[in-house]
Amino acid sequence: MAGIPGDAARAERQRYYDQFLATWDSAAWDPRTLERLDLARPMMAPGGSLLVVGAGGGAEPMRLREWGYQVTVIDIASVGVEGARQAGLAAFQVDLETDGVPGQYDQVACFEVLEHLRDPASALAKLRGALKPGGRLLVGLPNEFHVVRRLQVLAGRPDFAQHDWPHLRFFNYRACRRLFEEAGLEVRGVAAAPLVPPRMRMLRGIGRLLCRTWPGLFAFSYIFHLGARPQ
Repeated sequence: MAGIPGDAARAERQRYYDQFLATWDSAAWDPRTLERLDLARPMMAPGGSLLVVGAGGGAEPMRLREWGYQVTVIDIASVGVEGARQAGLAAFQVDLETDGVPGQYDQVACFEVLEHLRDPASALAKLRGALKPGGRLLVGLPNEFHVVRRLQVLAGRPDFAQHDWPHLRFFNYRACRRLFEEAGLEVRGVAAAPLVPPRMRMLRGIGRLLCRTWPGLFAFSYIFHLGARPQ
């Protein structure tokens, strides 16, 4: 949205993501969301205050509340904020491109959000600043160069070749590490979600094995536990 005045660009981002969430396919994406949470859980501290960045379809903040966290949600989309509030969660409309992050939290969970931003490093700095001393930052990013995507590119039919594709940044594992280094963060733990989706139960075993063996090809996304890099 280069060249668009600040207020207009913000309004356009909000409009886009309101529409994005209004058409959210829960059957397709919620199982992926919950799988990602299950992988992140061993890296999380139990209980306390937790900021969820991006409401998605609501499955993530609701599951975290079930696990006993005091959940607050931020999202640029008014649809996401309203849905979280109706579910009884504290929620604030925040554009990470321009706004600060309200409050201080024991943990921050930012899954599948940074790839949507023009300046993910700046957003990471804001999220780091929202942590209480000793807090944990959990970040999930998609592996944009898994084997299916590579085959799509070779065939000349990548799914991201669309005018309204929502991802602005494209990550692999090395690009994730470079982003964290630029933001002054170090990786303290990592997990990978397999490319084979949860609905393909018969193939899940081989999917997990391939993901462990060749994550660059067979991971759908990565989940990181991050902390401040020692000076």
